[in-house]
Amino acid sequence: MIALLQSLELIFKLYEFLDYRFQARLKYKNVAIAKGITYVIVAFWKFYIVLSAKNVEWFALSAVVDAAVACAILFIMYFRSGGRRFSFSFSVGKYLLRQGRPFVVASLITVLYNTMDKLMLGSICGDGETGIYDAAYFISFIWVFIPNAIMNSYRPVIIEGHARNINYKERMRTLYSILIWLGILVGIGTLAAGRFAILTIGGGSAFLGAVPSLNLLIWSTLFSHLAVARTTWLLCEGLQKYSGRFALFGVIINFILNALMIPRYGATGASFSTLITQITVTVAVPLLYRQTRPSVIDMFAALNPAELINRLKLIRRR
Repeated sequence: MIALLQSLELIFKLYEFLDYRFQARLKYKNVAIAKGITYVIVAFWKFYIVLSAKNVEWFALSAVVDAAVACAILFIMYFRSGGRRFSFSFSVGKYLLRQGRPFVVASLITVLYNTMDKLMLGSICGDGETGIYDAAYFISFIWVFIPNAIMNSYRPVIIEGHARNINYKERMRTLYSILIWLGILVGIGTLAAGRFAILTIGGGSAFLGAVPSLNLLIWSTLFSHLAVARTTWLLCEGLQKYSGRFALFGVIINFILNALMIPRYGATGASFSTLITQITVTVAVPLLYRQTRPSVIDMFAALNPAELINRLKLIRRR
């Protein structure tokens, strides 16, 4: 029943195309207002079901309420801003499915190797090491909404730059640079405060064994975000087919490393495998292909902090 209720969320997820439409037209305010109102309404909804001591099905319905409210608000904004009536085209649908197929395959494979760590860790070492890994994984991904927001904001700007041949390469490098230096700052902060994070929000002293895993996983998020950012470049360059290849390499490498590292090092071994896999998929494997090599070169160029500072100053003046 719970799975059925949560699956209803998929019906209202169609609002995401309106989200991207507003972003493509640089109307971020509409999206921010819609999500802000949704957040308030859903917060009151959750407050109500807690006070009323409703059963778990009501909590499962929360995701549906969230998606339904956001969908309604964005549709209202769309039509009030003069949006056209919707129509359906089989030819456009087939084209989009054909263009998106590599990303769908890559996403499925990525989900596979992201869950592989926990599955192999649980089967080899048991629930104790899995719990330690989960604590570290939870904390390492707390901050990801920030780079996700940056990438969502930058994506239409990069696509526009490619379409008009205006500062396309510079915009891509700026995004890489922001993600790299943001990831470095978060990584250094985690190394300094990882133990405190585990004690306060990671389960307490019983999970202090998760600190080494956290110190490894936090750096894997940096490379993960760079890989996600590159999907925009792959789309612009018509190189979507490489997404699936990169992800397939990731599955193979992650499985081999987990088989070698988990029996000896447990959760720390799984975290090390994840980090090496992300580095390999983001940097090493794309270097093997002539077509995708430029993206890695841009990433290395983005390491220059002076370039980031100059680009941000230019954006501010505009």
